[in-house]
Amino acid sequence: MDVIVLSNPLSVHLLSILRDEKTGTKEFRRTLAALSSIIFIKSSEDIDTEVIKVKTPFEYAMCAQLSEKIVFVPILRAGLAMLSNILEIFPDAIVEHIGIYRDEKTLKPEPYYSSLDDKVENSVVFILDPMLATGGTISYAVEKIAQYKPARIKILSVVAAPEGIERVSKTVDKMDIDVKLCVSAIDRTLNQNGYIIPGLGDAGDRAFGTQ
Repeated sequence: MDVIVLSNPLSVHLLSILRDEKTGTKEFRRTLAALSSIIFIKSSEDIDTEVIKVKTPFEYAMCAQLSEKIVFVPILRAGLAMLSNILEIFPDAIVEHIGIYRDEKTLKPEPYYSSLDDKVENSVVFILDPMLATGGTISYAVEKIAQYKPARIKILSVVAAPEGIERVSKTVDKMDIDVKLCVSAIDRTLNQNGYIIPGLGDAGDRAFGTQ
């Protein structure tokens, strides 16, 4: 699995705001949405395009438009906080959802909802989940999405732990599909409760004010 780590100054600046425990819910949610847009733009650099002819106010111009079908799959609920700004960039995308919660004792993913269907076939699927921690949730999502035969899968996260990346990579290596991870930072490790260290806390709780 290819891993892309953002390094531009704006993404580093926004990540510092998300990490700060003093950042309130409103600012956290707004900053997460802004950083998600940057991650999406970076991850979309290899999407196929086709040439089209466009009439400007003065003359015709040869332009380009995306030629691949785009599907966003936010992981409920934290992934929803990444979706709004990304949809503003590409509102024509299809949006599906996967609901998974992590058992706090076993740290295993417990799926409870999926809206995936045949619209995923031959599309570029963007999985949205701010935290790639143990990798269980993302591994499940990748396996579930792969059943619908997408062209490619891109995982968009804000921070990831090495343990999670390794687990997802092992899952992807067994599959005949192109999967890439685009992340703002790879943090040091996981703690005994499966949280990313230094991390930024629970992204879902902080984004939705339930911490």
